[in-house]
Order: sequence, then C-alpha cells, then structure tokens
Amino acid sequence: MSQGPQGANIAGKTNAGGTISELHSTSRTGVIAGWSLLLIAGSVVYASPRWFFLTSDDVIWIRAVQSKPLPALVWEQFTAGSPWDYRPLKTFYFLWLQAMFGDWAPGYYASSLVLHTANALLVFFLARAFQVSWMPAALASFFFLVHPAPFRAVRWVIDCASLLQTHFLLWSLLLALRFLETERFRYHWASLACAGAAAYSKESGAVALVLPALLDFFQGGPMPLKRLGRYLPHALVLAIYVHLSLGFSPGWRSHPEVIGIGSHIPRNLAYSVGFAWLAPERVSPFLSVLLVILGLLSVAVVLWAFKDYRLGMFALAWLLLCALPTALFRMTGGLETTGRYTYFFLPPLLLAGSAWAERAGEGLCTSRRRWARPLFAGAILLLGLTAVWRTHRLAAAPFETQAGPALYHFAAMWLLNYREAEGYLLAEIGCPTFKELEEAAAWGDRLAISAKEPSLRLFGRVVSAIAKSSGGQTAVAEAELEHVGRLLEIGPPVDLVRGLSLRSDQIARLREHLANFRVLPVCSNKAPR
Repeated sequence: MSQGPQGANIAGKTNAGGTISELHSTSRTGVIAGWSLLLIAGSVVYASPRWFFLTSDDVIWIRAVQSKPLPALVWEQFTAGSPWDYRPLKTFYFLWLQAMFGDWAPGYYASSLVLHTANALLVFFLARAFQVSWMPAALASFFFLVHPAPFRAVRWVIDCASLLQTHFLLWSLLLALRFLETERFRYHWASLACAGAAAYSKESGAVALVLPALLDFFQGGPMPLKRLGRYLPHALVLAIYVHLSLGFSPGWRSHPEVIGIGSHIPRNLAYSVGFAWLAPERVSPFLSVLLVILGLLSVAVVLWAFKDYRLGMFALAWLLLCALPTALFRMTGGLETTGRYTYFFLPPLLLAGSAWAERAGEGLCTSRRRWARPLFAGAILLLGLTAVWRTHRLAAAPFETQAGPALYHFAAMWLLNYREAEGYLLAEIGCPTFKELEEAAAWGDRLAISAKEPSLRLFGRVVSAIAKSSGGQTAVAEAELEHVGRLLEIGPPVDLVRGLSLRSDQIARLREHLANFRVLPVCSNKAPR
C-alpha cells in the first residue's frame, strides 16, 4: 500500500537518523547484545542486599490476590478494581510473578530490572525513530537506565505499575510510527492494544490512548474525517476505561487533601519537569524556585531539539501530558514523592537531550578547537558516572532507618506468614539500643492514637508491643497484644486492603511467639546512627 503524506514525513530523514523501517530490520544479534549490556549495567546499579526481602506492601498485595479464586479475582479487577486501586494489569503481573516465584524476593526484583532495561532499549529505538544518530540515542537509553530520580519505581516491587505503563506506552508509539510509515493497519491495532494496556496498568497511562492521534496530527497536519476516524476506537477504549475506573472507590478521589484541580497545577507541572534535571534528595524554597525555572526552560529545550520541528511539538505535548498527573498533587517534594513519578515522562526529556547532544557533537566536529571534543566527552562520562553512583547509593540504602517504621513492616509481614520477616528486620536495623526501642514504642503509641485508618491504629499497638517485648517488658507487651486480639474478636473486621482482614488468631500467634523469643537483640554499646 502506498504511503500517506504523514508516512512520507516520517520516512524522510537526515544522515543522522533512521526510519522505522530501518529499526524494523535491525539484527536480532544487535538487539540482544544491546539489551545484555543494559542488563549488566542495571544489575551493577540496582543490585542491593535488600533484594532478599520484600516489603510489607508487597506481601499484603501478594496475600490479597492469593485469598481469592482466580476467576473471581480476574472478574473483580475490571469491575471493582484491585486491592488498592484500579490497575488490573498490575494485578495480573503480580499473579504471574507470584506463580513463578512465590515469596522468593530476588525473582520479583530481577523481573522489575528486566522490565526497566527493556524500557531503556525502547527509548533507544524511539530516539532513532526521532532521527537521532545511534550514539546519542544510546546515551538517552543509558541515562534512562541509571537516572536517579525514579529509582523507587524500579526498586519498589509494588511500584511495577510505573514500569508497565511506560513499557506499553513506548511500544504504542513505536507501533504508531510504524503504522504512519506503512499504512498497514495491523500496526494501528497493535498500537491501540498497547495503549489500552498502558491505561489498565496505571491511571496516568490513559495518556497513551491520546498520543497516537497527536502524533498523526503533528506529522500529517489537520485531520480530515477519514483520518480522524482511525482514532475512534482509541476514544471508545478511553471512554470504557474512564467509566470502569471512576466506579472504583476508594482511590485517589478519596484524598482531596492530597490531589485535586486548582491553581497549583501550572507551577507543579513546571516543578515536576524541572525535577527530572536535578533530582534533589531534599528540596529547599530556593531549589523549588530553581526547579520551576528549569521546567519552564524545558519547553524550549524540547520544542527546538529535533531537526524536524513537528517532532519537537509532539515531544513537548507528550512530556506535558505525561507530567500532568504529578501536577495534580497539591504538595511537591523530593525523591520520595515527585521523584518516582518522573519515570513516566523521562523518555521525551531524554530524547530531547540526546538530540541536543547530537547537535553539540556535530558542532564540535567542525570546530578547530580540538580540545573541545575530549572535554565534551569527558563531561558526558562524568555525568554518567555521577548518575550511576547516586542511583546505586539510593538503591542500596535501607528501606527504613528508624526502628518504629521497620517494626511496622515486620509486624505486617510476620502476621501474614512471610518467612523472611525476621531476616528483613535484622537487616534493616540490626540490634537497636534500649533508647531506640523506647522511641519505636513511642512511635507505635502515636500511630495508635493519631492514625485515621483502623488497620494503622491496630498496627501502632502491635509495634509498641514488639518494641516493649524486645526491651524486656514482656508482661506489658502481652497485655497490649491481648487487648488487640480482643478488639478483633468483638469489633468490626480490620481490613489491610479490600478482601484481606486481620484476625485475632494471628495476634494470638504473635503473642505466643513474643512470650518465648525476643524479636530483636539489644546492643548496649551500639554506635549512633
């Protein structure tokens, strides 16, 4: 079939770039070799002693999906939502991992790393499709792999939804580009399937259902009805998704104090985009202003990065639409909050950065200043090594540094029969001092009083009991747990998530265990943290 005008626009290329057809014919050996290099680099960066343990959220999710028969669980995911949110494909991904690995934590972390490296490889392919030569495209792929801002999206097993939605979105765009070049509708339908998968992986993935139409518009100009009709199925899938997801409650709509629509959105949008350039661990008022300025400058950086300005316009629309969900949060923050959400909109930023790097390289090649080229290469190398060091340091750090929160994770995992619960606790905080145990008990008491959710109030009491038991106050701890068990017997069910409740027999088993064993040894001469 002959190409349409939009296909000709994308097929046109400079000597620096490649068409989708050329990418389609890339040797499998080259792809496997590139992916292998990414896996090696990713393993060096993200390997951590914490790979041997899941966290309490991971265990809760696994037990929740294990508690129901598969047909009922599959039906529920689409009609009523997952245990915490409306992300059906995330649940199915967890089911697949649980069927393969059970409670073996390294398998989950390795799967996240494989998915992350696959996304980095897709970033390389998209950079080539955006007419960027292979070396800058490889740099975009590498920096996506080692970027420190979204390290939690890769490190947290429970945050696999971010990896999934990005994976399917990148595939959707590659297939949409292939369709525009060849006019073969099998690529169009495959792109739609991937876009729908992105939406059903995470709420913000619904953007993927809009981007193919925008790509067609920017490449081919205003759409006649015939071209516009191609994207009616996308609109239908989006409408069905919105209808199903809005029926789910609770969810993000149950927290208007955290997320909402208002005057904070423009500033937060710029902040989120600027955050991806610096990825600070702690944010000051001055740094917040600087991040907003960087975000505003990013508009020009992305818009004028590519030799075809239409690609720049599409990349900017892609960036802003993907960053918009983070701007809905009323408060901005550091790596713990804003950082992990940058995973979804890193690709267009890095594609623009690679295009500017290519321009700089071309300028240096024609420059008579020979010292400029090694200086530029050295700067890129230094930046890469810095990113590798930061991300590795962040990925290898403990999940918790305070005894109270660590005991909270332990309590949830132990009550749900996770066999590595005690190993997790010893790896996180080792042998605390009596003072640290007292602080943990006080932390649990505060949680029991101030938490809004019944499960958190209950866990506050359990944390306090475990800390007091390890500190030698066995009788006090037994009385505390006896009170918790009585509350579970006579009171309403206490849900960890929908469909998974705590039972009094679990508390009784913990009470018996604490009567015979100390969960934590106490160090009398421990060095301060």
